[in-house]
Amino acid sequence: MVICGAWAADELKKAWEKILAVHGPFIRQLRTRSAKSGEFDIVFVTVELKKSTLDVKVVFNQDHKVAGLWLE
Repeated sequence: MVICGAWAADELKKAWEKILAVHGPFIRQLRTRSAKSGEFDIVFVTVELKKSTLDVKVVFNQDHKVAGLWLE
């Protein structure tokens, strides 16, 4: 599920609140790993929520700006 493109901060906050409503409150960050795909740097952050564990995938462009944000 893509939760961010060119979203405003308040829209991103609402999306995160919906995720928390489904998966429960954030407990902790479990681990991170990184990868590279062409010109993009990718960071995976595995987070533990009360009801599940999710991978947050953050993709950065060459200008170090967020190009994409997914929950997997």
